[in-house]
Amino acid sequence: MRVYGFNEELWVRLLEAHWNSGERDVETILRVLRKFGVEEGEIIDLGCGIGRLSIRLALRGYRVLGIDLSPLCVMRAKSLARHYGVENRTKFIVGDYYDLEKHVKEQKKFHAALNFQTVSWKGKETAEKLAKLYLTLSRFMESGGLLIIQEVCRELLVKAMLEAPTILRWFKEYNGLLYLNKWSYNPKTSTLASVKRIYEESNRHYRLVAEIRRESYLPSILEYRSVLESSGWEVVNVNPSVRVNMENFGDYSENPWLLYSFTLTARKR
Repeated sequence: MRVYGFNEELWVRLLEAHWNSGERDVETILRVLRKFGVEEGEIIDLGCGIGRLSIRLALRGYRVLGIDLSPLCVMRAKSLARHYGVENRTKFIVGDYYDLEKHVKEQKKFHAALNFQTVSWKGKETAEKLAKLYLTLSRFMESGGLLIIQEVCRELLVKAMLEAPTILRWFKEYNGLLYLNKWSYNPKTSTLASVKRIYEESNRHYRLVAEIRRESYLPSILEYRSVLESSGWEVVNVNPSVRVNMENFGDYSENPWLLYSFTLTARKR
């Protein structure tokens, strides 16, 4: 199968290369959980990948259910859970989180849900799918349960383009791969087109192993808020995912999409 245009093996290698970034994101999640009094309990990670967030939260004492479309990602997540000694506090299943009812028992209740950088918008159709998902999810949440979302948005992209225009072209070498990325933004349609080229090092040379072209709609924060409020959620906090200035821009050059993403917290009404 393919994940966001990547074959599974290559996708897992890229996720492994970003493994360490989970520490930063989990600290963000923990601040939110503590602020709203969720010091322990059950968490569902929608689009868990290889367990970058789930495993770290399990290490902090939470019980986590991760769901992902990729069997290879789920297999790797289970392996990493065993490596970190949290296999008894985690469960990873293969499935489409848009069909949540097929994978979660009706009596199961979560204190928090995560939806981190997994949604690819195509416009109105995506808004309708998300509204249905979040409405279904609310039925599996404890009273006052939290939904923490990290996604890209239109407002912060425009701001980031003004402050750091180099985000539209970047490259990074990691895990034996050279990753080149070029973005172009169309303000008339609020779409972001990307061309990703991935090269693998071999005998001091690089060979092209993948070229992926995608176009996604960039929603506004207001669009996310409208979807959530129509689905039984109250938005209680929205912040940029990172606060960047020229002094610390280099810290985020590995993951420049953080420059135009937000972290939103919603609470079940």
